[in-house]
Amino acid sequence: MGWTARLGSPGELEFDGQGWTALDSDGQFVLSARGPGRYRVTLRRPGGEFQEQYVFEDVVVRGLDARWEREFSTGKLLLDGVEGYRGEGTPRVAHCWKGAGEFNSLTIPIGDGTHEIEVPAGAAELRAPNESTAPEAWKVLRAIDVRRGATLSVQLSLD
Repeated sequence: MGWTARLGSPGELEFDGQGWTALDSDGQFVLSARGPGRYRVTLRRPGGEFQEQYVFEDVVVRGLDARWEREFSTGKLLLDGVEGYRGEGTPRVAHCWKGAGEFNSLTIPIGDGTHEIEVPAGAAELRAPNESTAPEAWKVLRAIDVRRGATLSVQLSLD
């Protein structure tokens, strides 16, 4: 399943719901705003075999044709010692990355066993999600730095 996009309320990370638009083969999409104002653009790569990923940014829409274009490099994260998320309850760990400005990513490992997940390169934090939908409210487990094109192995013990 490929990437989808949605325009939502600023400051709110929406994981589910209606209104997701598929990106085309060039990674482009068109979303319609209710009018000028502040919104959150969220891109989602849902339910892959090993990860679920959200890339999001709060933006100000001023006119009818507001372009939003971002690029980022990726690396791989190999998590060991943490059971992957199975779709029920709260995930045990999430990779939280902050890019320039309000550009962010949240990646949740899925399934059993140790495997690599693709994440944005650079400084990030592994956090323990809780009932809050605000990642900054989650406990920081470890600060990490994933190098572009490289694999970082991390052993975590959450017991």
